[in-house]
Amino acid sequence: MSVYATRAGVGILSEELKGADDRLFIDQRFDGRTLREGTYVQCTFANVSFLRSRLERVRFTACVFEGCYFRETTLTECIFSASRFIECEFVKPTIVACDFRNARFKGCYPPLSQLEECLPGEPNLRATLTSNLAFAAESAGDGVEARKYLLESIRANEQHLLAAFHARTAYYRSHFPSSLDRILALLRFGWSRTNGFIWGYGERGMALLRTVLIVVLIVWPALLWIARPDISDSVGHLPNAGDIFWLSAASLIGNSALTGLNVGGLARAMVISEQAVGLLLFGLFVTYVYRYVTRR
Repeated sequence: MSVYATRAGVGILSEELKGADDRLFIDQRFDGRTLREGTYVQCTFANVSFLRSRLERVRFTACVFEGCYFRETTLTECIFSASRFIECEFVKPTIVACDFRNARFKGCYPPLSQLEECLPGEPNLRATLTSNLAFAAESAGDGVEARKYLLESIRANEQHLLAAFHARTAYYRSHFPSSLDRILALLRFGWSRTNGFIWGYGERGMALLRTVLIVVLIVWPALLWIARPDISDSVGHLPNAGDIFWLSAASLIGNSALTGLNVGGLARAMVISEQAVGLLLFGLFVTYVYRYVTRR
């Protein structure tokens, strides 16, 4: 039996019940029934079936739901503060205006499409909860939901870091009291955004492809054009625009000799730097492919 199933007494869950403290509800069916406006504090619900049931305006504080069955269950305006969901099943639930602040999920997760509007408004709490749900989904082998929750967690964390830099509320002024703390938060925000721009946090292949195109077609061609006097063809002529683009593409894959151009001085430094960037981008590509494949 679970360590959580050791409350002071065993209770029977019924529609007439309006709350309980330190009570264990175990091996019960509450199918198709409605629980309204109760307050449950440090209670355990173990192996309870809520099939097609309705929970309306119920407050659960520091409660544990273990092995519970939430199939086609409707949760409306319920509060699950500091509660834990362990190895439960969420199958087509309907979750409306609920509060999951400081809740934790282990071995189970509702779909983000149902939970999105009920995520905490505070970015730090939202980041913590969605990170926990991303891990739960990943552990269950659901890469699609894990990716959704992970990206939501990253967005919330960026909002948290930006709010920390501005420190407009008492919470952020107390948790980031010094200018150094706030500057570090801004730097972390900038690094996260850069990570997202370069390769979509490792979750968006199109972002990485965009970065490759920017490197090959914009940034290094511009740098090589500046260093154009240090580049010549076999007869000593300066390269044209097509030669510059070709040199940029060849440098990215680490083989500028394919172009037949003579490169020296500043241009050689540009070629070497692009080769280094190419190695970095190739490493990111391999990492992205590995993560994509292992999730499927």
